[in-house]
Amino acid sequence: MIKALVVDDERIARAELRRLLQAHPTVEIVGEAKDAAEANTLLASLRTDVVFLDMDMPGESGMGLARRLPDQLRVVFCTAHSAFATEAFEINAVDYLLKPISPEGLARAVTRLGGSKVHQRTDCLPLDFAIILKFNDVGRVVRLREIERFESVGNYVGVHCRHGAALIVGTIARLEQRLDPGHFLRVNRAEIVRLDAIVNIGNGANGGLDATLESGKTIEISRRQAQLMRTRMAML
Repeated sequence: MIKALVVDDERIARAELRRLLQAHPTVEIVGEAKDAAEANTLLASLRTDVVFLDMDMPGESGMGLARRLPDQLRVVFCTAHSAFATEAFEINAVDYLLKPISPEGLARAVTRLGGSKVHQRTDCLPLDFAIILKFNDVGRVVRLREIERFESVGNYVGVHCRHGAALIVGTIARLEQRLDPGHFLRVNRAEIVRLDAIVNIGNGANGGLDATLESGKTIEISRRQAQLMRTRMAML
């Protein structure tokens, strides 16, 4: 049983989420809070596995609370604001549900929490997961399936897609843990590539491989990862 705490300053929103969760008997709501302060009090006394968390609340914001939660406590954001999706991505939120919450969206989040009989990695972000990135000061919604590759840039990660390149806070190692290995591969110490963005592969230096991506960019696949790539791509 997944123990859940619902944190939202709107009573109607809390009631609606409770109603929707009735369709998921693997999730038990153990408490409700109207703000971060009340949530902190409940979290100190209740066994909780996940927090369904609103973003915009009086006092401390939902994001502020989420950043202080222990790593083992999972977070599903439930908000009317899409502008914080990138930050949610950076703190490893399980999901980011936009209000009004759809039954399908909630079902996806519950599945990823492990509340489904379907066995799969529950910590992987789905390909339709959307984040808002800035390109030349213009915000764009970008889904994972549109991202060609990720690149380590110091304390940031460069995100490369058809709109150009953008930066998010984080590390390539942490990001790798959130991506589905069936769709993304760490090709070397600094880069992760979406597998179906690869259009051509050839032999590279030192036993590695060279891969050409849809954009025309050529990347090096390390010798260590080359064998895994050959297996993935059914290469001889």
